Amino acid sequence: MTHVSKKVPPSLEIQPDWEEVWGFSEGLAVVRVGGKDGYINENGEWTISPRFDYAGKVLNGFSCIKDAGRWGIINTKGDLIGDRYFDEVTAFKDGKSWVRSKDEGGSLDAKGNLAWVRSMAHLPIGYLSENYDKMSDEWIRSL
Repeated sequence: MTHVSKKVPPSLEIQPDWEEVWGFSEGLAVVRVGGKDGYINENGEWTISPRFDYAGKVLNGFSCIKDAGRWGIINTKGDLIGDRYFDEVTAFKDGKSWVRSKDEGGSLDAKGNLAWVRSMAHLPIGYLSENYDKMSDEWIRSL
């Protein structure tokens, strides 16, 4: 039986192979098929085929995804931003995502430019997600 979010419009035709359907955000919804997540538009058409272990809702034109144990950021076309994966990422906010990889941390902008921040190097994995609401350039500099 398919698990369907309450935020999915009743007019959407749920396909039998869809395992889960999450609510729409910015015109796209995450759908799980065969244990992989992808995105459909409001007409139920695939815009990004199911290929991720996890896919988050679209925020500010970008989404956090997990593939083979590593995190990345994609745009609404499914393109990986910055052409690399990380140990931790946050949703896009104020034009950037905060990212962590091993002993590095910094920001990733929409064009894929990385700006490493020395004060983030000591932060444990999980810290960014736990403190997402506080995050700003000023807050990061205060670490």
